[in-house]
Parts: sequence; structure tokens; C-alpha cells
Amino acid sequence: MSAVAGSAVGEALTSPDPRTGLRHPDTEVGSRPAIRRSAAVFGVGGLLLAVGGGMHPHETDGTMEQSLLALIGSPAWLPAHAVLLVGILTAIVGLVLLRRHHAFPRSVRPWLTGTIVGWTVAAPEFVPHLLAGSEHDALATGGSTPMVDTHLAMSVVTNPLVGIGGALLAVAVARAARTRPARVLAVFAAVGGLAFSAAAPLLLATGNPQLSNLFSAQALLDVWVIGTAVRLVLGTRTARV
Repeated sequence: MSAVAGSAVGEALTSPDPRTGLRHPDTEVGSRPAIRRSAAVFGVGGLLLAVGGGMHPHETDGTMEQSLLALIGSPAWLPAHAVLLVGILTAIVGLVLLRRHHAFPRSVRPWLTGTIVGWTVAAPEFVPHLLAGSEHDALATGGSTPMVDTHLAMSVVTNPLVGIGGALLAVAVARAARTRPARVLAVFAAVGGLAFSAAAPLLLATGNPQLSNLFSAQALLDVWVIGTAVRLVLGTRTARV
């Protein structure tokens, strides 16, 4: 990911713009276009995550096993998770680029790094998640379901990495930006991230398929990703060094 095209930004930075929370180099003219491009990549990742989440099948009736059978048996399962996989990878690339080009103040950098690490660790779970759809018949007949089992086990850890990581980053960005749009977006991310984080652990602990509705809270985190990308693009167009 670090090999993605984009010129490096100098280390000498001014104080963050109070309107956008962006930190601008003293002399690097190309930094603002680089931030816009990085934000665009991040925003595309958010859009893909939102589209994949919207495509995801929903089934909460019956037992946990019945609900899971209906979900992985849906023709939407494979395309939805393929889009989600591309979306999370694109969003990670966007975060890496935003970090490289110093899109946020120094105070945000530890939270940004932590989110990059957390989301990168979580991303491989999307593979067994996607492939679980191929084990519908095996699950229905009591056969071996390694992809389903791996997906369920990993999601207890990976969902909180995505949700809590995104929520903490959103709060850090809002505190640095000190603008109303950033604060509103942070509320969306905090609510959505925490609810999404709780979904898999609660579902595994209780076996209640109704709790799978919490997964849809990912949409609120997607709103933050897209909104933050837009805010960064507009901020770099209007900010004065």
C-alpha cells in the first residue's frame, strides 16, 4: 500500500487551520492536491463499503442456524462481500495516503496509525466471510464448514477493530478540527462504530439472530468516511497556507 503513487510531503508544518483541522506545509505547493487525491481514495472506499452494506442480505427470523443458512444462501452474499472487501482495502489505502501527506494535525497521527493497523488486521476476515457462501449445503447437512467457522470466530475480534478504531479516529479528527461538520460526523462514527463493534460478540454470546441488525450500524461509520473525505477535499480547496 505504501507503494501507491503520491509524492512525499515535507516535514515542516504550520499550525492546523481552525476551520478544517488540516495541517499545511510551509512550502510544499503539491501537498494540497495530494491530500485531495488521498481523500478521494478514502471516500471511494467509504462509498464501496456503503454499497456493499446496502447489498448485504438481511435475515433475522428463526434460530441462529436458520438465519445463517438464509444469509449465506442468498445470491446477494457473494457480490455484497466482494464489494465490501474492495471497499475496506480502498479505505485503508486512503488512510495510508492521508497519513503520508500529513492531512491531519500531529495530535491525530497516533489515532490514524492505530486505525490503519486495526483495519489492516481486520481486512483478511473479509475473505472467509465472502467464501462462507460456498458452504451453504454443508451447513444445512451438518458437514464441515471451515469458512463459516473462521468467519464467525474472527469477526468477534475484527469487527471491534474496525468499529472502535473508526470511532476513536473520528473523535480525534473532530477534536483537532474544532468545526461543527467534523463533530457531527464524529457522532455518526461513534454511534455506528460502537454498535457495529458489539454486533458479533453479542451475536456469538447470545445466539439471538435479532442482534445481527447491529451490523447495519456500519452505515453510520460509512457516513463518517465519506463525509470526512468531502470535508478534506473542500478544506484543501479553500484553506490558505
